[in-house]
Amino acid sequence: MTERLRRDLPHVMHETIDDEVVIVNLSTGIYYSFDGVGVRLWEWIDGGRSVDDLIRLAHENFTGDEDSIAQSIRRFLARLGEEGLVVAEASAGSNETSDPETPDGPAAFTEPTLEKYSDMEALLLADPIHDVDESAGWPHKK
Repeated sequence: MTERLRRDLPHVMHETIDDEVVIVNLSTGIYYSFDGVGVRLWEWIDGGRSVDDLIRLAHENFTGDEDSIAQSIRRFLARLGEEGLVVAEASAGSNETSDPETPDGPAAFTEPTLEKYSDMEALLLADPIHDVDESAGWPHKK
């Protein structure tokens, strides 16, 4: 059994805008952003890869000290997990997703940083759109 990461859907919604990922955790009302290497990792997580797969891909796509890259990625992924943005799940067998191409060759690795924002927490939690009950419709009182 191999542990693979996946985005914690449907509790997390995300959008990539101009090489920056913005994520909203609908359970907490907190939103996040990151850019650079973090964007690539987020894309690769969508393929249901293991932490080791993600580190291998980073070594293939970025230049820098391999140990530093591995440690940075582990810290970033742990932070995503702590914030409830990704979850690990056991997977039997290998993942058959193809590895992404790097059209411009390896780029310099920079440590991914997760920015956390709680300034709109109350507003996002009060938003009834993500709490719609199909039988009751919207709007309705909770």
